[in-house]
Amino acid sequence: MTIAAGADILATDVTALTTRIAALESPPRCRAWSSAGVASSANNSLVLVPLDSESYDSASMHSTGTNNSRIVIPSAGTYKVLAQANWSANATGRRAISVRLNAAGSGSGGTEIMLASRAPAPASGTQLQVADELVFAQNDYIEMFTLQSSGGTLTVGGGQYATWLLARKVA
Repeated sequence: MTIAAGADILATDVTALTTRIAALESPPRCRAWSSAGVASSANNSLVLVPLDSESYDSASMHSTGTNNSRIVIPSAGTYKVLAQANWSANATGRRAISVRLNAAGSGSGGTEIMLASRAPAPASGTQLQVADELVFAQNDYIEMFTLQSSGGTLTVGGGQYATWLLARKVA
């Protein structure tokens, strides 16, 4: 929006400016989490994490019922994306989080846009986070998958502060 020096400011200019300020004050953002976690995360398999609860959702980006693993991008732009998962204690193998774009619930679908991996904490559960700022088109969606290589099944913990996915528009 450009207004020339000396030009009159019209009501439409004020409305446009007010809309832009409101978008800056309250950008689209969503934080969804898994209340139950993933009871049996299979060895060496990307497992989709269901996100059946929300801390907040300012722009209808997430549904706790339909496709609850997804956060849908409501408008094109740059978004800060963060994901976290917690695994039960086990000292063997590695733990990983994969955030995928438009994956349709498949660990091999869409495009992997974020990945973090680490060795487990031997005496306690393992927590892992990944974060980035990424550019999305309108109606893109992201999903979180976990992977572990302990040799058996492990639980991915549930709860608001245990396993979650967040997206917030920053530009």
